[in-house]
Formats: sequence, structure tokens, C-alpha cells
Amino acid sequence: MTTRVLLTGGGTGGHVYPALAVAEALRRLDPRVDIRFVGGRRGIEGRLVPEHGFRLHRFPAAGMRGLGLMGALRFAISFGVAAALTLGLFLRWRPHLVIATGGYASAAPAATCATLGTPLWLQEQNSAPGSTNRVLARFAERAYVAFDPARKALAAAKSIHDAPNPVRHVIREAAGAPATDADYERFDLRPGVPTLFVFGGSGGASSLNRAMAAAWPRLRDETEWQVLLQTGERDLESTLAVVNRAQDDTLRARVLSYIDDMGAAYRVADLVVSRAGALTLAELTTVGKPALLVPFPHATDDHQRHNAQALADAGAARWIDDAELDGDRLMGEIRALIDDPDARQAMGRAACAWAGATDGAEIIARDALDRIHGTSAGDHLA
Repeated sequence: MTTRVLLTGGGTGGHVYPALAVAEALRRLDPRVDIRFVGGRRGIEGRLVPEHGFRLHRFPAAGMRGLGLMGALRFAISFGVAAALTLGLFLRWRPHLVIATGGYASAAPAATCATLGTPLWLQEQNSAPGSTNRVLARFAERAYVAFDPARKALAAAKSIHDAPNPVRHVIREAAGAPATDADYERFDLRPGVPTLFVFGGSGGASSLNRAMAAAWPRLRDETEWQVLLQTGERDLESTLAVVNRAQDDTLRARVLSYIDDMGAAYRVADLVVSRAGALTLAELTTVGKPALLVPFPHATDDHQRHNAQALADAGAARWIDDAELDGDRLMGEIRALIDDPDARQAMGRAACAWAGATDGAEIIARDALDRIHGTSAGDHLA
């Protein structure tokens, strides 16, 4: 029989990349599996999913948390349209299993699962689950959690299993691999020069960009390090203007709106400065890089602060409160780590130990195939 798996989740890279990692693992384990995605019409999944070679269905998706009556109305309309479209997809394609990684785009597929009896699994990245996964737990046959505190919020699921956050194969390949000249040349950086890699997630982080731009003249003058900075589209021009004014004849800072080849970026990085999203932490610990974290202060239930503290408690990172972030504070923290290579090495070792050798994507993919192969095709839609 043809194995059919639907993955759903969207809006941000934190929801899309884990789904892509599971899809890649499914494809490695069984190249014949038929994989599709359902995402929103405006999320990053619209670019990432097709780029990775998977078919994407884009349906309306809107949030309602904290948006009052109008937000609830938009959610109800988009949910109704998406539910009807998803029902049509299910009846035509008849998936054996749906795996949801969060985001409002997951809501309609999960409701369809409840209506038709299709098994629904959840993958939760954070210690504090988002609104969608908390609601969906009551319909879920199984939930995978990367942080133990998430168990309580998803207790309505029939069963809960521990699994590290799924990390894409290209990131896992970067673990322990030395940077090549081609990796540096990809970013117009000088081969072999110590490199600071700064990024704020798929959309960038304005406070981090501003602080990095302010710190750059001192970093240039007081150290030999070079910088790879991902700003997001919104802050690209303003950050470039500041950094370029402070450049010397030799290019030592490369500013990009988005980085497609994160494997190469991690290989050239000797120190990382980033937000503290769960997927970012999974990648950092997989590749074993020391990190300075700046949690996003408006994350749901302040989960990024909890994420950062967990990694800091393990000795794998240090972190700064976003409210305290400016050029001088950032430079002070970076300089302390630049001047202490032993501390960076210890943080890298602790990061590897925190991640372990377990591949969360492969765990979920193997379980999914085992579950499907025990179910006759289409039985749940008979």
C-alpha cells in the first residue's frame, strides 16, 4: 500500500522546520511514502516546504489570542474555510496519519482528524506549549515533547512520549564537521578567521540587530573576529547602512536578510548569538556550538526565557535579558567569551551532552511508519 502522511504547522520556522525534519526522516526510511503539508497562506512554509521538495496545500489560518472580538471573528471565518478545504483533501487523499507541529494552520486539519477518526499526533517544541497544541491535545492519539514541563499542558493526549526536537539532516551533518574554505566563501568571509554568527530566527530580531550594529565598531577594533549576521528582511537595509559605515577595506562583517544554508553557517561559527526558540536550541546543541542567548520577551508564556535558563543550567550557554540589551552589554558578554576559549570549549561540550545522540525526527518517523503499517489503508475513513 502507499503510505500517506500529512504534516501540518506553520507561521514561523519554529513550527515548519521540525515538520520538515520529520518529513525528511520519513523519506529516508521509506522513499515510497507520500508526504504532504498543510500550512497557512502567509507563513514561511509557503517558501520552505516546496524548496525541500514536498507538496504544500495552503489554507486560511488566523490567530485569535489577545485580539478581542475581531480576532475571534477572523479566526472563525478562516477556520471554517480551512476546515472545509481540509475535509475535501482528506476525502480525496485519505491520509493514514496527521502530525501537527503547532501554529494556527494546524487547527483545521486537527478538527478534520477528530471528525473522520484519522490518528492525530502532536510534536511540541517548547517547555510551554502554544495555544493551538494545548487545544489539540484533547484530540491527539499521541504527543511528543522535548521538555518535561510540556507534559502537564498536553496531559489530555492519550499518550505522551519524550523525543528531542526534530532537527533537519543538513544540521545534523554539520555536527563535528570542520568548516571548509567553500563554507567561508559562501558568505564572503575569510577562511579560518574566528567567526561570530548572529541571528534572530527566520524573521530576524530587531533588538538584536540594533545591539549588534552598535557593538560592531568595538568588535572590529578590539578583536580579530569577523561577523555573519542574519537580520531578517525588515532590518536588512538599516543594519547594512550602520555596519558598512564602520567597515574597513577588508570585509569583516557579512549582513544577510536570510541564510538558506544553516549547515555552512554553523560550521563557520565559533560563537553564536541568537534568540532562544526551542528549535534554535535543538540546532545549537546538535552542532555543539557555544551560545549567548537573548530570549524573545513576548514569546507565549515567556517560554524562551525558560528555554535559555535550561541551557544555561546545563553549562551550554549564557543569556541576556532583552530589556538589558544594548551595544555595550552585548559587546561585554561577547568579549568575555572571545577572551576565554576554554569556556567556549566547555560550553560546546555541554551543548553536545545536552543534545545527546538521539535523533528526534527519526524516532517520530519510525513510530509513524510502525503505526501506519498496523492499520489497513483507509480503514479510518471507511
